Amino acid sequence: MKELKFRVWDKERETFLNNVFIGSDGTLYQFSKDTIFGTAITFLDSENKKILQYTGLHDKNGKEIFEGDIIKIKDETYRITWNGCFSSFDMTNIDKTKQYKDLYILNRDYQKSEIVGNIYQNREFLENK
Repeated sequence: MKELKFRVWDKERETFLNNVFIGSDGTLYQFSKDTIFGTAITFLDSENKKILQYTGLHDKNGKEIFEGDIIKIKDETYRITWNGCFSSFDMTNIDKTKQYKDLYILNRDYQKSEIVGNIYQNREFLENK
């Protein structure tokens, strides 16, 4: 079974929040720091936050691939998106001429793939050349 992991894009601070988990009621929490009593947990206000799910895959460098990441495979650049209708991840190349309704290609060619950015911090990859 795939490990469920999330990261959160904070729209106000324009940064990623790591070590985030979602409570059974949908509330966001973050492991904030270690104390003598254990790890402290902080409540996160979900306003202006975008939750991004881990795909279960890694690139050739061993980096975890999340929704919103921009991946380069051979000479093509793709963005990873969540498809709510099919409860799966899609992979679309930047000029939108190719779209894969699953990550089979990425899974098959992971040793040729590399995360080159994400749609939040690297908008220049999304511009049509």
